[in-house]
Amino acid sequence: MKKFSLTILLLSVIVFSVHYALITFGLTFWSPYFLTLYFYFPTITLINYNLLFKRIDQRPQSFVTTFMGVMTVKLLLSLALLLIVLYPKPELKIPFSLLFLVFYFLFSAISSADLFKKLRSKR
Repeated sequence: MKKFSLTILLLSVIVFSVHYALITFGLTFWSPYFLTLYFYFPTITLINYNLLFKRIDQRPQSFVTTFMGVMTVKLLLSLALLLIVLYPKPELKIPFSLLFLVFYFLFSAISSADLFKKLRSKR
C-alpha cells in the first residue's frame, strides 16, 4: 500500500508540474477550483484501491462485484464534482474538463494496472 501511495503522490506531482509549465508558457490559466482535482482524485483513488486490495484474496466474484461497484461510485462522484464546479463557473468548462479527464484516466489506469498486476501474481 505504501508503494502505491508513493506512486499516486508522484503522479500528482508530475501532473501538477506539467500543468504549472502550461500556465507558465501562457497556454492555460490557474483557478482555485483546480485544487479540488488535486485533492479529490488522489483521495478517491487511494480509498478505492484500499477497498479493492482487501478483496483480492477473497472469491473472484466478490472482487469483480466490488470492482464494478467502486468504479461506478467513482464515476458518479466524479460527475457530481464536474457538475458542481462547472455549473456556477461556465468559463472554466474547457480547462477544468481537460484537467479532469487527465486526472480521471491517469489515476484509473494506475489503480487498475496495479490491482490487476497483483491479481496475476496471486495465481
